[in-house]
Amino acid sequence: MREFFTIEEGQLRGNKASVALKEDGSSYLQEDNPQIGAVTLRFSKRDEILTLDGREERYWAVTDPNNPIPSGTYDLELPYELHSFGAGYRKQAAFARTWFRVGHSGDRFLHVGSVSLGCVTVRQVERWDEICALLITARKGDLKSIGQIIVI
Repeated sequence: MREFFTIEEGQLRGNKASVALKEDGSSYLQEDNPQIGAVTLRFSKRDEILTLDGREERYWAVTDPNNPIPSGTYDLELPYELHSFGAGYRKQAAFARTWFRVGHSGDRFLHVGSVSLGCVTVRQVERWDEICALLITARKGDLKSIGQIIVI
């Protein structure tokens, strides 16, 4: 048995999908909405620090010094596919393959890892799940973004 639904946001908005029911016939889908409003992240290239919504927590993050992400304010998109480059970190972070596109085009992302090719790369792999726990519930209201990142 499966439960069918229409995806309402993100890159796959409007597509039909389904999920298997639990063994007892109940749904894996939840009825309440855990979403919060948009989040704002700040990334300092010089200090290699990422902060979330003015919270005290700081995360070590880097960008490629030979191809740094340009300074500016960018939307952060909802994740819409699992990235294979995060697979090597799955033992340390369950959401290691969950990446957030910076802007609405191109190949710059907010992600976890040890290598950056111009993305914002969180180096503290063991802390990625706590970042994702907040980001996956955030919504900007445009059906494709979770908020914004300010790069300085």
